[in-house]
Amino acid sequence: MRENLRPGLRIISGAVDELLINHEPWTGLAPCSQTDPEIFFPEKGGSVKEAKAICATCEVIEQCLHYALINDERYGVFGGKSERERRAMKPRKCHECGNPVLGKAIRYCSTECSAAGARRVRSEIERRRKARAI
Repeated sequence: MRENLRPGLRIISGAVDELLINHEPWTGLAPCSQTDPEIFFPEKGGSVKEAKAICATCEVIEQCLHYALINDERYGVFGGKSERERRAMKPRKCHECGNPVLGKAIRYCSTECSAAGARRVRSEIERRRKARAI
């Protein structure tokens, strides 16, 4: 059962009582919007196979996963990924500006931030070198 709360928001009731979700334009294309939400929010230790099978047929799976990562969705299956799988993918922050970056080995979100970080490191090395010389 769905009822409109205010523009952009809706509530889904059922076993997942009053789960408030942000209504993104792509959600209408997702097969999960026509499916019982309990499938996507199994009890602890429950299977996510059925939810992932539905996600595998979804044309907006990438948008869903991106939404879950950016909005820190901690429970349920989003974008074909379980809570644990999304935690491992969670965006890290750029060491220079704080913007999100994806990837374990990536420290900066852009070449500008990378250059600024390198300047900051060189400056710190020079400061320490001068301090030792005194």
